[in-house]
Amino acid sequence: MKKEKWHTVSYRDTASEQGRHVSAEVEIGESSPWFSGHFPIEPVLPGIALLSMVSELIRHCGAVKRERITLAGIRRVRFRLPVRPGALLLVSVSPPYDRNQGAYNFKIAAKGETVCSGIMDVITVTEQIQGFKEDSK
Repeated sequence: MKKEKWHTVSYRDTASEQGRHVSAEVEIGESSPWFSGHFPIEPVLPGIALLSMVSELIRHCGAVKRERITLAGIRRVRFRLPVRPGALLLVSVSPPYDRNQGAYNFKIAAKGETVCSGIMDVITVTEQIQGFKEDSK
């Protein structure tokens, strides 16, 4: 489990009949700074915070494979339900089957209901192994 400044993350890597999925349980603390200015009477987690969680999970996938992943774009994003303080979210991404494709489908759910979904386009660069140097010609 990893404690971030505004949420707690627990990563999982699973396979199913539909393919490989990487997910994270994310707990949004009631005292998260995201809620302070985003509707004080009825606090709601901003959409940018949700997309940040997806980006973090995709970057975590890359780090495991020694890849550096950069966000290139976001498509078909749908914000379906508000996220309130204290929510427990399941963030899931499906890595591309074709490494050259660079698009991750994502879904964020709370209590089995879809909160947000879409596609995140990325650029992937494999990290060079430390200590290995190519001969210059």
